[in-house]
Amino acid sequence: MKRSLALGLVLSILFNSLALAADVVKPAASPGPETPKSRSKHSPKLPRLTPIGVQEGGDEKKPHREYFHDGLQLTSYRQFQDVIGPLGDPEADRLMKAAQGKQGLSTVLDVVGGGFALGGLVYELTAQGTSTTTYPPYGPPLTSTAPPDPAPAILLTGIGVLSAAIGMIVDGDGAHYRDQAVDRYNSLVGEGSGAPENPSSGPKGTAPTPTSPISEKDELGPPPPPLVETPGKGPRTFGFAFSPGLAVPLGGKTTQEYLPGLSFEASFSFVLDPHWTLDLEGGTEDHPINSDYLANLYQQDYGTPLPAGTTFQGGWSYIPVRLSARYSFPTGSGAVTPYLFWGAGVAFHSAQITTSYNGQSVTTSVSENTFLLSPGLGVAVKWGPDRELFFQGRLDMTFMSQDGQDTITLSGNGMTGQAKGNLSDDGTALFLPLQVGLRFWQ
Repeated sequence: MKRSLALGLVLSILFNSLALAADVVKPAASPGPETPKSRSKHSPKLPRLTPIGVQEGGDEKKPHREYFHDGLQLTSYRQFQDVIGPLGDPEADRLMKAAQGKQGLSTVLDVVGGGFALGGLVYELTAQGTSTTTYPPYGPPLTSTAPPDPAPAILLTGIGVLSAAIGMIVDGDGAHYRDQAVDRYNSLVGEGSGAPENPSSGPKGTAPTPTSPISEKDELGPPPPPLVETPGKGPRTFGFAFSPGLAVPLGGKTTQEYLPGLSFEASFSFVLDPHWTLDLEGGTEDHPINSDYLANLYQQDYGTPLPAGTTFQGGWSYIPVRLSARYSFPTGSGAVTPYLFWGAGVAFHSAQITTSYNGQSVTTSVSENTFLLSPGLGVAVKWGPDRELFFQGRLDMTFMSQDGQDTITLSGNGMTGQAKGNLSDDGTALFLPLQVGLRFWQ
C-alpha cells in the first residue's frame, strides 16, 4: 500500500510538471492576418490593438480568470506575450517577464520535486537490507540482515512534496503578475469604455467581445537587447569552469566508514536562454578510510582490541559524470545570480584498503558503476566581463547494489584471491560536495 501511494504521488507530481512545461513551450495560435508576425518587419505602424476579454470564475477564496482575444482563448504565456508585446509598454513587459519567470521557476520546482519523489520511490523499491556477520569465540559465524534504512526514502519524498508545494505557490504568484499585465494592457488600449466586466452572461463557452476604443502607435520601438550578454562581448553561449571543493559522506554506514575528502570538477556549459543552461560535468572525489571505525569493528567482532602496529590506508573514490540542467534567477544588476540545478549521470566507484601488520600487508579492492542523481543550488558572482565565481552545494545520490555480487580482490604476500560482497553497506550512498569555482564565458 505504501508503495502504491508513493507511486501515485510521483505520477501526480510528474504529470503536473509536464503540464506546466507544455504550457511554456505551447505555440500560440495565430489571431489572424493582423498579428505582428504577419506584418512586414519594415512596416512603420503597429497593428490596431484590441482589448483582452476577461471572464471571471471561481469563488472569493479561489477566483479564476479566463482570457480571450479576437475570439480565441489565451492559455499559454507565449500567447499573452504575442498580444501584449506589440503595445511596447515597459511596465506591461516587466509584469509579463515576471510572470514568465515565476512560471518557469514553478516548473523547475515541480520537476525537481518529482525527481526527489521518484528517487524516494526507487530507493523504497530497490533498497535491500544490510547483512552483518559476527564471529563468536565458539561456533560458526552468525549472519543477520537488517531492513533497509527508511530515512533516505522519507527524506527524498519529503523534499519532493515540499518542492512541489512551493512550486504551486510560485505558480500562483506568476498568475497574479499575468493578471496585472492584462489589466494594464486593457487600461492602455481603452478597455474601460464599453467592454463588459463579466461576460459570463453570454452563452457558455463563447468568447467575450469587447467594444472599447482602439489605440495605435506610429513607430515600432527599438528591438530588445540580447537576453544573455557580457558587456563588450555580445551574447554568451559557451562556458568552461573548474571547481575544487570538500565532499562529505552522509547517512548510513558510509558516514562511519569514510571521512570527508577533497573533490575536483570541470564542466562545459551551453546557454539556452537567460534562465536555462546545460552543464556537462565530470570530476573525482576521494574519501579516506576511517581507521578508528575499523579498529572498533575488529574489537566488536572478535572481542579483543586490534593488535598494536596494525595500520589501514586507502579509501573510497568515485568519478561522477553527469548532465545537469541549471535554472538561474538573474538580479537587476546581474552581479549576483542564484541558481538551482538537477543532474543525472553515472558514477564510477572504486574502494581500496591496505591493511599492514608486522611487516606484511594485504590489499582489498572492489569497484562498481552506478546511476547518479545530483540536485543542488548555488550562487554566481560576476568577476569581470567574461568571468564569474560560483559557490554551490549538491547532494550526490548513488544507488549501490546490495546483492553481494561485487567482486572483491585480495592481494598480498605474493598471493591473490577473490570473493563476493558489496562495495557499500548502504543501498543509496549519499555525498555532499561543497564547491567554489571559476567559470569563463565565451
